[in-house]
Amino acid sequence: MTADLDVSYACSPVRAYREDLERIGERPFLRTLSVDTRWLEDAIWLDRQAFLGGRSGSVPTEHLTTAVCSRFRTNRIRAAILEGAADLEPGVAEVLQRAEEMEASGGLTLASSFISAARAIWIDSAPHGATLALVHMGRIARTLGHHSHASTLYANAERDARKLKFDAARGRALIGQGAIHQEAGRLEAAEKQYRAAVRAAPDIAPVQVMAWLGLSTIAHRLGNVSASLDLAMKALLDSPTDARRRAEVLVNISTAALVAGRPAIALKTARWVLRHRVHERSRCMAIAAAALAAARLGRRDALRHFVALARRETSSASLPYPVALMWAYVARAQSDAGLEAESRIAANRAKVLAARHDFSGIEAEADLMLAAGTVGPAVSRRVIARLELAVGAL
Repeated sequence: MTADLDVSYACSPVRAYREDLERIGERPFLRTLSVDTRWLEDAIWLDRQAFLGGRSGSVPTEHLTTAVCSRFRTNRIRAAILEGAADLEPGVAEVLQRAEEMEASGGLTLASSFISAARAIWIDSAPHGATLALVHMGRIARTLGHHSHASTLYANAERDARKLKFDAARGRALIGQGAIHQEAGRLEAAEKQYRAAVRAAPDIAPVQVMAWLGLSTIAHRLGNVSASLDLAMKALLDSPTDARRRAEVLVNISTAALVAGRPAIALKTARWVLRHRVHERSRCMAIAAAALAAARLGRRDALRHFVALARRETSSASLPYPVALMWAYVARAQSDAGLEAESRIAANRAKVLAARHDFSGIEAEADLMLAAGTVGPAVSRRVIARLELAVGAL
């Protein structure tokens, strides 16, 4: 088990909390002050346990494990945490769920500090938990735009997962590496990682869905709408009831509909996503697709509505890549609608974010949305029929 990989990224809970506050400025951080206080107390308590456990056995490992289980005991663990992870040691799922609550509310650095402390406890006593901790920390680092550090965390998670034969963690680590390559515009390397994830975790539905989605997006970026749609439909069949995963798939289907010259289908699909409680990445891309669809349908009123949604989403989002891509798409939608001054402002928003986080693939991906509005030879009637089938099921 690889030790001390995350030390440079770890920081005290209080410092982590302050960094989150500084990063989001005046936007809402955590839901209430009482939740804020409880999460800080949890993070400080876990940091203290990790410190005591590291002092040459001053606290026995089994005592630490019992204390962690007692502190974070809960009546319900989200199914997504347990999928493909039946071998998780006691207390791991509970800690990861608490970290995800912090992460979802904007406390990204606090969540990473929290997981880092847990991992220090788990390295010797809970190898599956320690490996999943690396995956979660990699995702947070990638979200914050720290791609080099995220790559290191994912690579070591993949290595440890391979040794443990922990398919779910290995698949998620490979998908994380693929996402980093994709965001940097290295599509061939991204495709290689996504396909490796499919092979590594053939029986883990969440990994399969995300891998098909990644491959669908790459096919779309390469202009192969038919392949993109086939892969998206494959992902849709693997996630029939999960709204968050379904939303990810429908975003890809919406953009495929745009390229296929079916803006009405794209708009209906994007609106489904926006009506549901989904990941902010899906919301950003649904807003982008809806804005482009409205522009192509000549509906300036709807376009202005989606631009207003884009501004609102930007004020609360914590993921820089989908926000940058959203504004690149919005700029093109406004240009299509003849709103050149507004388009330049939106394009500048995208460029500033892309430059800050080295997202070299942003412009190329957004350029695809300028594809001809008529059905080209690469988009067969079968593809159009499948688009209509997909949107008909909403």
